Amino acid sequence: MRPESESVFTSILWPRGAAPALDASADAASALHDLALDQVLTRIAESAPAARAAWSHPLSDPADITYRQRVFTALEDQDLRRGVQAFLQAAAHSARLETAAADSRSPLLSVLLHCRALTVWTGAVDALDTLLAARITADEGPADDGSLEDEKTAGDAPGSTTCDGWHLLTEHVRSLRRSPTFTSLAADARAAREHLAAFRYDALLRPGRVVVGPHRTTDDLVEHTRAVLSLFADPGPAGPRDERAEHASGSDDDAAAAAESTTEANESTEMLDHVQLWMLEHASAMAPELFDPILEIAARTADFRDPVLVRFADEVRFYLALRDMLSLMRRAGLPVCIPQVTSAAPSAADDHRLEVESAWDLALGARLTADGSEVVTNDVSLRGAERILVVSGPNQGGKTTLARTVGQLHHLAALGCPVPAASARIPLTDQVMCLFEREEDLDAVEGRLAREVTRLHSMLERATPRSVLVINEAFASTALADARVLTRDVLERIIDRGASAVCVTFIDELSRLGPATVSMVAQVDPEDPARRTLRVVRAPAAGRAFARALAERHGLSPALIAAHLHELGASR
Repeated sequence: MRPESESVFTSILWPRGAAPALDASADAASALHDLALDQVLTRIAESAPAARAAWSHPLSDPADITYRQRVFTALEDQDLRRGVQAFLQAAAHSARLETAAADSRSPLLSVLLHCRALTVWTGAVDALDTLLAARITADEGPADDGSLEDEKTAGDAPGSTTCDGWHLLTEHVRSLRRSPTFTSLAADARAAREHLAAFRYDALLRPGRVVVGPHRTTDDLVEHTRAVLSLFADPGPAGPRDERAEHASGSDDDAAAAAESTTEANESTEMLDHVQLWMLEHASAMAPELFDPILEIAARTADFRDPVLVRFADEVRFYLALRDMLSLMRRAGLPVCIPQVTSAAPSAADDHRLEVESAWDLALGARLTADGSEVVTNDVSLRGAERILVVSGPNQGGKTTLARTVGQLHHLAALGCPVPAASARIPLTDQVMCLFEREEDLDAVEGRLAREVTRLHSMLERATPRSVLVINEAFASTALADARVLTRDVLERIIDRGASAVCVTFIDELSRLGPATVSMVAQVDPEDPARRTLRVVRAPAAGRAFARALAERHGLSPALIAAHLHELGASR
């Protein structure tokens, strides 16, 4: 008997209901790998399997992006977040009980576990309804400043959270809980508890033997027990009352301990050993009139879970897992924000405007903060006719990290997720395509150059004005003159298609192709050119790689090499 709701809510992750099939294409997997977002997915998918489908499917409708953004924003409310987590724990507990019931070889234990699962589920739905009624408002919308507050604590006024998805969920749970079917389920759960609470039996334990019989209570037995216990009472005068102890008995810790003890007592049927089960089965045979109603309840409540809430429990873990990961970064001092995702007609010049402050690489940031290392942030922008960031500068200066960060920003924004930046205005993208260096395939017939040309041709064929291409040092395996011609041709084709791109290259003159290209240069310490600052700024490409300073630091300057060769010659 599955309860039904009249609400239109179906999914907290997919506003239009149906989740797309998991994208197992090589291109999708390659892009996630190149952007290091596969590392982030591996981390959050451990607790949120639904993340796998969401992670590889950018949203195309701005309304869907706003839907997810508001879910993330709402979960900054500590009360709401903890309440949702409590629901997830209860739902998982109920599912485990039902699995144990299905696997049990004892019909009686199976019925008891099923009734316990029903009780846990109905209690979880009741608590969720109360939570949403207190924390979700119907009128006021979320702030549009894009910020994510560190915490909204329990001290905030009720109703401080708002979100389209949460509103639909609230209506669904309210409708579900008030439906005749769920009302009947809740009544059955209470009846099962009451029947079990009323059942008593006596067990006489003898060496090698257990005798189970009807429960009997007599006044004589009670009085005799009191008389025996009085023999062990302290005959001395009563000491002074310890008011501190009495006060302590009402502390929050004691209340929590009492609640935990009650929970353990209520769940005792989950931990029956074979002797306890034998005793219960024999006792139930003596009072079938008490167990028959429980059997009837189990039979008519075989299918009690609401599939929409089951789906919600699976999907909301995606938000919680990513939020938990980002919270670690925020506590380390790194900024995170909800981006403004623009979506005007692709022909509109302002639609392509990219403005990001203090951006950082999500995967790299997770590793560095875990080690206690500093994470360098950078600003990125494309304005007016600008379409392509051409990044040059010394090796190991942060060029590839910046390119990867830009790709991450576009992909995460299109998923409706927070992004690693202090503030961000990002145009809506339909796909992020990447060309990064691949390991040599010894079995491949064509060489590296041919593979890169083939991949770039495929990327350009699929590119639209909404696409973003991330190209990291393409054509490095060929001669400089050929690389210059090939890369220039690729960038011109990207401009013709109206797409956007980041191109990391050692050919700095490519940054001067025209108004569509912008030069960004990796910086070094002016006092020590061999030290990379990992800052990448908008600046004219100077054609300097600072290789001489780096070589000198490692003892490889021309003078030092000549002196070393001279010493070797003298020693001979």
